[in-house]
Amino acid sequence: MAVRLNEDKEMVAAVLGRASSTSMHKWMQAMADYNERDALLQMREILDSGVECGAAIAQILQIYEQLLFAKICSTDTEWAKYGQQMTKEGILRSIDVFTDAQNRMKFAPKPEIILEAAI
Repeated sequence: MAVRLNEDKEMVAAVLGRASSTSMHKWMQAMADYNERDALLQMREILDSGVECGAAIAQILQIYEQLLFAKICSTDTEWAKYGQQMTKEGILRSIDVFTDAQNRMKFAPKPEIILEAAI
């Protein structure tokens, strides 16, 4: 049953133009490990799969929101394990960086560059 649920989540993500949960977990692990190289390569893979930059950065901000909530409230969510590797200040800083990148991407001729620079 769990396998079927995971397949359904991946299908819904694809239909909505979002990155798969698996891809975002790989990206988040690289970010939590402060591994810029792997984070950039994983994001390039996500973008090459057809996910638009705006959708990717919206997902990123949702994940960081969940990380912050898990960190402050000590809740156990799908993303909580990554929050354990980060400080609250680091999570807040990431939210600031990605929010700024999201705003700058709106008028950028190549939004991928803004997203990759934020990483």
